[in-house]
Amino acid sequence: MSKLKNNTGKGNFFQNLLKNRKYRFGGFALLMTVLVVAAAVLVNVVLGVVEDNWALSIDLSPSQVTDFAQSTVDTVAEVDEDIVIYLLYQDGTQTELKVQLEEMAKKYRAMNSHITYDFIDPYNEPTRLARLVDTTQVNLPEGSVIVAKADDSKVRYITRTDLYTTSYVADSSSSWGYSYQQAFNGEAKLTSAIKYVSAENTPNVYFLTGHNEIGMDYTTVFAGYLEDENYNVQPLTLGGDIVPVNGDTIIITCPQTDMTDKEFEILSAWLQDGGRLLMTVDNAVDMNELTNFKSLLELYQLSFGDGYVVENGNATDRWISQPIVVIPELNAEHEITSALAATGNYLHIYGGRPINNCDIPLSGVKYTTLLSSSSGSYVKPSESTTGFEDATDAISTGSQILGYAAEQQHDVVDPNNTTRIVLLSSPYLYADTNILTQSYNIDFAMAAMEWLVNRDVSVMVRASAILNTTLNIPDVGTVVAIGVVSALIPLAVAVAGTIVWVRRRRL
Repeated sequence: MSKLKNNTGKGNFFQNLLKNRKYRFGGFALLMTVLVVAAAVLVNVVLGVVEDNWALSIDLSPSQVTDFAQSTVDTVAEVDEDIVIYLLYQDGTQTELKVQLEEMAKKYRAMNSHITYDFIDPYNEPTRLARLVDTTQVNLPEGSVIVAKADDSKVRYITRTDLYTTSYVADSSSSWGYSYQQAFNGEAKLTSAIKYVSAENTPNVYFLTGHNEIGMDYTTVFAGYLEDENYNVQPLTLGGDIVPVNGDTIIITCPQTDMTDKEFEILSAWLQDGGRLLMTVDNAVDMNELTNFKSLLELYQLSFGDGYVVENGNATDRWISQPIVVIPELNAEHEITSALAATGNYLHIYGGRPINNCDIPLSGVKYTTLLSSSSGSYVKPSESTTGFEDATDAISTGSQILGYAAEQQHDVVDPNNTTRIVLLSSPYLYADTNILTQSYNIDFAMAAMEWLVNRDVSVMVRASAILNTTLNIPDVGTVVAIGVVSALIPLAVAVAGTIVWVRRRRL
């Protein structure tokens, strides 16, 4: 009987709890809290799986360093063999850069299952690191990245400093006379490395030397972009160890002296066999003194004019800072310029030399104007003693050609057996100057190279600026608002909650 009484007592106890209003509401609140917390955890788990496997994340940071460009998406989509991204970090290291790189690696993996990522401790796993790179020749500090085929047959490494770019611009307010901005270039470097290790062929690009040209030392930005896009970039001395072949590209930038007859024979034979040529000549150079260079162009009915192009500052706005810095009109139809023309991005051409239009086209050669000045422009003689704004001694007036392309296809089956030539009016379209950071000149130069080697012309991946995220409080009103939101409102809610709790406890 006593057991029955005890059991009955326990039953009455739980029944009394359920009948008690205070405990009933408290139990319901506890249940709802548990359900909400469980739902929140479940949603976070699901979103994490979605982000890791389908790259469906949104970068809300000001610089959007993990919001990939379309060219990256296109490149990754073409990868059809296994590639590994190795991040060089110790287990205990926690930095903003590590978080950024891991998030990017996750996104690459989510976009294509052929791409995976892993960590290598550069201090505690020297054997793994040495398997990928020659550590006796290359020092890769923590924070560097290695991209390699899964079988280690092709590798490209990226140092920590390579992940950032610095641009300098004139700044009169600075005691140094210039200021600089740093940008995160991780996407461009990683995408380039993925493209490199997955590519079958690497196009050769040679900067011609031996004639007082502007060489790689003064085109470092352009050469760097070419290397990032997986071109094999080297200086070239004609008659030396390197022999250019069909499909190679040679860049000739402002030669000051003529080439020899032997060099002319080498270049003309190479060009007629499907070579690719990018050339510009300074407006101060007399082409009659560069006989063999002139003859090389004449093989295709091409030539440079004399003088330099100036816009009429009173008749047009196709110039910047001064009328000698021309904003050219872009051909919206050609592969090189169509993307830039569609977006309205400006090029800046300083002291551009006019390029002559081919009046009598060579049979089988297609000629296209890429860049041109406005109808209000004129050409000043290079030796003019008057200012560029004075058009009284103009050689010619009207629209001038500032970029020109010629193409001759030798074999409809083999696209490499095609001669392609691009003439540019000014070296400032790719030489190292502030103009590169203030315009889309480098985009144009890269598009020209893509066309020359018969690649699909794509938009480059630009670096993401590292922004100053310091919160500046502008005025007293903002301080009061922040205080109300962050202090007074939470305090008022806490007081109100305490009062309700005390009152209910007395029920």
